[in-house]
Parts: sequence; C-alpha cells; structure tokens
Amino acid sequence: MPLDSSLGGMNQPIAVPPSTFSSVVLANSPYSWYRCNETSGAVLVDSSGNSRNGTIYGTPSYQQPGFSIDGSHSLYSAGGVGFITSGGPGMTTSAFTMGSWWSLIYGDLSGALYFFGARGSAYGWQIVINVSTITLGISNSGGSFSTTASTTTSAAGLAIGVAQYWWLTYDGIGTWNIYINGASTPIISTTGQPITPPTSGYLFVNGYSPTAAGAVAGYFQDILTFGSALSVPTMQAIYNAAI
Repeated sequence: MPLDSSLGGMNQPIAVPPSTFSSVVLANSPYSWYRCNETSGAVLVDSSGNSRNGTIYGTPSYQQPGFSIDGSHSLYSAGGVGFITSGGPGMTTSAFTMGSWWSLIYGDLSGALYFFGARGSAYGWQIVINVSTITLGISNSGGSFSTTASTTTSAAGLAIGVAQYWWLTYDGIGTWNIYINGASTPIISTTGQPITPPTSGYLFVNGYSPTAAGAVAGYFQDILTFGSALSVPTMQAIYNAAI
C-alpha cells in the first residue's frame, strides 16, 4: 500500500480502492455486455459502450436476484425466452469468447437444450446440454444441428439452482473450451473442430430460436462477448472482480 508523508512527516497508509467489476470488464474491451437489469420490454441493453443492443424474445421475469457484487438483478428465462443479437463474435471464423452468469432450474427442463450458439440459414454451432443424462456437448457439425459430432462430458458444473459464471472460448483454429467461474481447467475441451459460422443469422443465449420451446430455464446476468479467446488469468480476473 502506498504511504502518505504529508501528515506531519508521518507515513500513513493510503487506501487504494479495489478494482470494480465494471472497470475490469471494460478494461478488456468487450464487444458487447448485457447486464440483464432491464425492468421491462424487449431490448437487451449493451453496457459495453458499443451500442450493440440485443433482443429479448418471449417474456422473462425482470429484476430477479443478482449474482455479481455490483448487480442485484438478473432475468429469469424459461420456455421460449431467449436473448439474440446479430453479428459479432462467433459469427465468423475468428477467435472469440462468450460468458454469462447462469443459475439452472432443472425442474423446468427436459431433453436436449441449447445454451450458447450461432444459428442462421445454413451452418452454425452451439453448446448442447442434455438434462436427461446431465451431459454437456459442443456441436459444430456444419449445418446438422445434432450432437453426433459433439464431445461430451459428465457435467458436474450443471449444479441445479447454483449461480455460476460460464465461459466459452474458441481459439480461431479449432479448439473449444468451457470453463466455470474462475477455474483454470476447462470442464470440457475439444480440438480439431474449426468453427462453421452461420451464413446469416444471429448469436443466441438460451434457446436456438425466438420461438423455441424448451429453452434452458434459469437466471441470466452479465452476458459478455469478446472478439478474442480470453486467457485463463483474464477470465479469472473478471470473475474475481464480480464476487
């Protein structure tokens, strides 16, 4: 801690405020940042300063309990409620990162569901969650929205009713990783799958279609996108500033 010698020649500690969650996020230049603190309506407001607002499909429950240190809010989403944006990371072959607080509510779920992804008139990718077997997969099958080409794992991170920060990174070559919270080791990783972005369409969080029933049910907050694969220390710094 720096010392202050201005008080009668005595060295006094100067309080250095900790970095705020907002300052850490913005210091890493997010492409978009959705706080999920809306009180009504269908606009998902971008807080990155880049004015890349998204769209809320369906009717979530607004102003629900929050998870980050400076956010007392989240959106509850179930059924056909999802969050969709056009363009941006994940829509090209370049590296990217997506992340979001998510608290899964298992009682509202059935079958195979889509959490993060990109969809369009052709091709795309998605994170697939099978809540019947509690497995998690990355599907990047070049137009076939199935899990046959996925890498799956026992998804211990799918803790019911527990708020966790989920990170997806893609390195621009073919490696995908999913991390939870501030972990240094991914819970799922797969290589040799170059991205197959949609020819047109949108990024989504929570359900691959504006009208898709059976979207992931849970509470969402601080959806982030970045135009690079963030390093583990950077993801840890953002998470640590949030809690």
